[in-house]
Amino acid sequence: MIRKSKLTFKKIAGIFFNPGSYPRILLIFPAIVVMLLSMLLSGLAFSYDSGIFALAGMLVAIVWLGFLVLIALPGTDKVLAGQRWLHPLSKGLMACLLVAGVVEFGAIIAINSGSAGNGILGGATPQFMKTIPGDIAYSDSDALLYQAVDNLMHGKNPYAEANVVTAILALKSPPGKITPLRAGTLENVFPYPSQDQYTQIWHEAIQSPAQSSPAIESTLGYPAGFFVIPALFMFLGINNLRLIMLILTLPAVMYAVAVCRPDLRLWLVGAFLGSLAIWNSIASGLTGALYFPFLLLAWVLWRRNFWLSAVFMGLAIAAKELAWYFLPFYLILILRNSGWKRGFEAGVLAGGIFLVLNLPFIMGGPGLWLGSVFSLLKDPLFPSGTGVVTLVTFSVVNIHSSLLFTVSEIVVMVGGMVWYWFKAERYPGIGVILSVIPIFFAWRSLWPYFFYTDVILLAMIMANEYGTGRGNLEIEGNIT
Repeated sequence: MIRKSKLTFKKIAGIFFNPGSYPRILLIFPAIVVMLLSMLLSGLAFSYDSGIFALAGMLVAIVWLGFLVLIALPGTDKVLAGQRWLHPLSKGLMACLLVAGVVEFGAIIAINSGSAGNGILGGATPQFMKTIPGDIAYSDSDALLYQAVDNLMHGKNPYAEANVVTAILALKSPPGKITPLRAGTLENVFPYPSQDQYTQIWHEAIQSPAQSSPAIESTLGYPAGFFVIPALFMFLGINNLRLIMLILTLPAVMYAVAVCRPDLRLWLVGAFLGSLAIWNSIASGLTGALYFPFLLLAWVLWRRNFWLSAVFMGLAIAAKELAWYFLPFYLILILRNSGWKRGFEAGVLAGGIFLVLNLPFIMGGPGLWLGSVFSLLKDPLFPSGTGVVTLVTFSVVNIHSSLLFTVSEIVVMVGGMVWYWFKAERYPGIGVILSVIPIFFAWRSLWPYFFYTDVILLAMIMANEYGTGRGNLEIEGNIT
């Protein structure tokens, strides 16, 4: 006699919502919460000019990196095996993150509604919440992107025609979105210009918008993919940059989820939905969302489809310089796990994609292209961010030069590459973390430079280290 078993909700949940013997993936939710806490502390530090909040934000950011290391190490599964508290904790945190996203969306609507810009909260809006409307407005890089696409479509060299002042005026972005330079009237200002100084240099700039202000970063400081990729969409009539970012992001996220084991997918879905940094960056038009989907697919596909993986890495490095930090570790990963031939092919293919998008502009003016793309590295930028530079921005240490930070960044980068060369086979996921740790020591270590690292790491691990089993058949244990 065959005994039939009822298909209960609990059993269904066990098939699609079960971490099995891989509890380290559950650490993503505490990691996201810790990251958001660090971002909040950094935001409070900026709003209230508080060194205490800034230092706390830096320390919490280090804890966040520690969580990512634990997620990347396979041995963490053994350490956490049998820890029954982790499962309900992660479910609770995931639910809280989803609710927080809804609340945040409502707060943005509330603050931006009503008369005189006071919103439905009126004068009761806290100081740090008043910065939200500016945070979701298009930035100077967005303005330059739109301007570059327009120049490209009119047959002009976007690098030669770049002017951030006219770009911001055309897009009606707030003047607070400009990137100030330690030059002109701000040459002797340190560690960062005040709001009054911001306003002053902006008013001076708009008096003669055709002339670049020495105190404002005005060049188009990105590789050509930055504007060529969005131009393809705008040519088809999709002119909203946020929509373009969403169109690029959703398929990449859906693919990453689809290639995971069925019994682990909902955890990855929850991580993507709960990663408010992704959706905030799209809502605010942060241009990092242009390279995130390509970087995600490059790391997810490195074992599954080598050629597509290399193509996506090429698109990532062609769209934003921040992806360049990931390239050496990606190539080491391929070299150490697939051999020199594959590593060489990956480098050639990724480099070829980069050249296809950039070579026309390089040939149109090599000096102009180099000066533009590397402007954010050579120009006298003010120190800012949540990394070690926090010690400078809040006068804990008195350092006025970026040289020490540049040297530290290079040393950390090279040290990470050497370590990864010997450990890439055993700890492949660590490469994603090592790619961003040098930025923590940089003169500018803004939080958007670290966005996406956690979910890229999680998706890479879940897609490549846990197989493609079905249901609970391949689950070794149950920690529910």
